[in-house]
Amino acid sequence: MRTLDNYTEKLQHRMTEYCRTGSPNFLPGTNGKGMKHYRRLSFNIFNNTLEQAYPITQEFLNEKEWMELVDGFFSGHDCQTPLLWQMPYELYTYVEENDLKLKEKYPFLPELIYFEWLEIEVHTMEDIDITAEYIPDKHFEGTVPLVNPEHRLVQLNYPLHLKPIKEAIQLPGQYFVLIFRDPEEGNVHFINLSVVFVFALEQLSQQDLTINELAIMISEQFGVEDTGEIKKHLKGFFEDLFGQQAVLGYKPKK
Repeated sequence: MRTLDNYTEKLQHRMTEYCRTGSPNFLPGTNGKGMKHYRRLSFNIFNNTLEQAYPITQEFLNEKEWMELVDGFFSGHDCQTPLLWQMPYELYTYVEENDLKLKEKYPFLPELIYFEWLEIEVHTMEDIDITAEYIPDKHFEGTVPLVNPEHRLVQLNYPLHLKPIKEAIQLPGQYFVLIFRDPEEGNVHFINLSVVFVFALEQLSQQDLTINELAIMISEQFGVEDTGEIKKHLKGFFEDLFGQQAVLGYKPKK
């Protein structure tokens, strides 16, 4: 014996399947003309949401390529998230996991989409409470810099954070980026990093370290003997991050 919930769920699934693919699917109490409007409206919502999430990608692709990408995603991907604002991330997984002609033409397309998604992810990430006591100042002598916890460290193959897209794709390489949300306005910022500073931030994320301790670790890791020069650059680096609110202050070394 079928239950009302199971029956309703099956009808909802049929409705969703039709809206996505346009394939004929009998639904009691409906007519073909009305159903076409549902599919059109559903597609427009998807397209508008993706346009807002990925303005750089949309601007780079021509209109035909953009619609090919959106239509393929809309009809060929069964979205798992019930939240509309999270749906754009699944465009990235769709492009990353499927053999698409657009990806053959533009090998950097997955990274471009991922890069744009990161801004959304950092902007919408939950507030992270800071349990440790800290002083909102840039005195980093013998103290532990407190990095803004609302951040991501990522490695890119193109300098999408530094150059317009058409220039960035001509400069393949290794690029390290700190993406963070400032605590006052909630805006997302991007900072280009050297591998040494990435190492320093990664070590700080694992344990409380002073600039002196970080300098010794960097010296050992990268074979640089002049720890005094390393300390100088680290101090300037953290002071610069403090000015941009990527570092919130310092904690006393326990």
